[in-house]
Amino acid sequence: MTNIQNLVEPYLQNKDIAKAREVLLEEAEKIDMSRSSAAIKFFQLFEKYPPDNEECPTCKEKTIKHIFNDRKIEWKSTLFCNPCKLKEYKKTLHKEIDGKMSNVVSKRYCNAKINDFPSMYKDLHKKEDGVFLYGERGVGKTHLMAAIAREIILDIPPYLSKGFTDEYVNPGNYPVFISTPELLMQIRNCFNNKNAEDGVTEEWLLDKYSRADVLMLDDLGAEKPTEWVLQTLYLIIDRRYRNMKKTIVSSNYSLSQIAKRLDDRISSRIAGMCQIIKMTGKDRRL
Repeated sequence: MTNIQNLVEPYLQNKDIAKAREVLLEEAEKIDMSRSSAAIKFFQLFEKYPPDNEECPTCKEKTIKHIFNDRKIEWKSTLFCNPCKLKEYKKTLHKEIDGKMSNVVSKRYCNAKINDFPSMYKDLHKKEDGVFLYGERGVGKTHLMAAIAREIILDIPPYLSKGFTDEYVNPGNYPVFISTPELLMQIRNCFNNKNAEDGVTEEWLLDKYSRADVLMLDDLGAEKPTEWVLQTLYLIIDRRYRNMKKTIVSSNYSLSQIAKRLDDRISSRIAGMCQIIKMTGKDRRL
């Protein structure tokens, strides 16, 4: 490796990057070095001899790095320094958000936006506490929850991946959005699946919905209130309450009605961890 470095460094010192890369690859091939290993070594050497034009084309800061491009014979500079990369990441995320929404909500609500609603709702996604939305059928509770999910995804802090490009990456810990009847059906279907090969057991699902960073539970109260239903819902909501997990709930029932229909312990936990919002208006489905 030292011999390769001695052969390559003079070309880097003279800013002959293409020739330096060519020599490196030739010598690496002789000792059966992989291209990825050669790229890493070249990158380390190249940092010692940056080109004259290493400034970021956007903000002109001289913090830009360069990457090894296996498909071309030259180096290709990354577009931006880190602050500008973050701006570019956010711009790209806004372009791709509809696709990411399809992993969270149903197709009908993929295009839900917070601007579809009055300005009083625009900052709901920023609240550390949860939200309980209730109102008559069709006033837009599910639509608003989907719009909040979009804003939460857009606000997830990215991390800077370390590599040749040091790009910002979305960690992918998206909100978990599910209707209450569907959640219960998933758990019920696991009753005879305790040693499932796929690992999806009743306890696994309870843990999933209890631990999610953000749980969006739609249509609470639509389920038939059996003893098992009440116990399961209480377990999830109580775990989230105790661990201060952000929970966003919608229902056709007020909390006082939830207390009578389901359990006052459930309504009490929701009141303790959510902002209560009554939605009114015409039926959006008509």
